[in-house]
Amino acid sequence: MNLSIFVSEVRAKFARTVAALSGCVAVSMLCSCGGGGGGGTGVAALITPGLNPFNNTSRQAVTTACSANPHASGRARWTVLIYVNAASNLQDDSWWNVGQMASVGSDSNVNIVVPWKQSSSNPYFNAAGIQPSPGDIPSFVGTRRYLIKPHSNADVQAIKNGNTTSLDPDRLPDPATNVVSATDPAGTSDMGDYRVLRDFVQWGAATYPADHLAVVVWDHGSAALSVTSNRSVKNLKSSIASAQTGKTARGAKNSRSVSFDCNSGSQITTTQMATALSQL
Repeated sequence: MNLSIFVSEVRAKFARTVAALSGCVAVSMLCSCGGGGGGGTGVAALITPGLNPFNNTSRQAVTTACSANPHASGRARWTVLIYVNAASNLQDDSWWNVGQMASVGSDSNVNIVVPWKQSSSNPYFNAAGIQPSPGDIPSFVGTRRYLIKPHSNADVQAIKNGNTTSLDPDRLPDPATNVVSATDPAGTSDMGDYRVLRDFVQWGAATYPADHLAVVVWDHGSAALSVTSNRSVKNLKSSIASAQTGKTARGAKNSRSVSFDCNSGSQITTTQMATALSQL
């Protein structure tokens, strides 16, 4: 899906959802049901644990729909938080998608906010036997945050080709989760740690309040496969060990994950994703 088209539709209609970007993404559309929005009974009321999910719909028919969030003057209609973990062989793909964002940019109705990680060293991905392509040389090293603004066609093409200097005016203070290391002297965050995602979403929702909040997790994912069955993951130093730390350990079964940080060796499981997004 063309990200610039997605953001344009969000701006025009304020009620669209996201499909897929480069790599594998997870998307959550968050509103204030059960809180300020009211009217809904919450996600937990939609299912009965232990039933086949394809037959587990009886309660959905009687669940009250969420009411629309009220619009506050001076507030954006949408805040779109795009968690770009490009610490893998997707670095050049991240240039392309961020370029698409810059072709549209934020305005009074839409905030496009990005934490973006690139790394010069991704040892866990290399351990899987997949060598980086020439396009995987990072345009910067570390983890940065941006409020993406509209850019010229020349800027967009430069970003897509790996020259991201035109985004410098859009740069925000770096995440508090950044840690300086020998491989990332500018400071970087472990984007495979669900707590980094949680902190970003909490910060983004508070810093850029809007009627609606969309969260996009951009990176590789294991989709329907267990992480121990996915070739790009099973030979990492570890698979999922603890939902408390987000770090990985060999031999875990039946785990699905997204946001593989091949610099740190961490990944966010689907269970951790729910934890991160529930703590708003």
